[in-house]
Amino acid sequence: MATLSNYPSIATLCHPRRTRGRYLPAVSASHNDTHPPQQSSSITRRQLIALNAASVALYALVNRALSAETEDALSTWQRVYLPIDPGVVLLDIAFVPDDPSHGFLIGTRQTILETKDRGNTWASRSIPSAEDEDFNYRFNSISFKGKEGWIVGKPAILLYTDDAGETWKRIP
Repeated sequence: MATLSNYPSIATLCHPRRTRGRYLPAVSASHNDTHPPQQSSSITRRQLIALNAASVALYALVNRALSAETEDALSTWQRVYLPIDPGVVLLDIAFVPDDPSHGFLIGTRQTILETKDRGNTWASRSIPSAEDEDFNYRFNSISFKGKEGWIVGKPAILLYTDDAGETWKRIP
């Protein structure tokens, strides 16, 4: 029985030349008497097809296993409806580390959504200090460390909370 070491590498098969039903790797033309060309291994067409079939079968087996695993993982997902306008683009999500059921979703058009039940339901939230001006902010990023949190937006705005998002203050 032949082992994989008996077959040429994929790199040598990339530029084969055919000789009487056998595929031989191309020999480099730059050799001299001190470094004679190396003995090249050959592979028959039947062996090449067998290797190809084995790799296709292995790929199909791995692909089937991964797709079954992915379907199982996706079957636990469920759609959550959000109270947002159709043109809003959501840009970031963060949960309070001290309270994993309490989180925020932010996005364009000054969108802030809050959940207190691990994301099953979301309520629209407004921040008065961001509404004082006539700007329409796009909240790009939200982050928490403990009960402290930050929201960064555009045009330039920075919001800060030290009580897990119960109140937000604008940092000038």
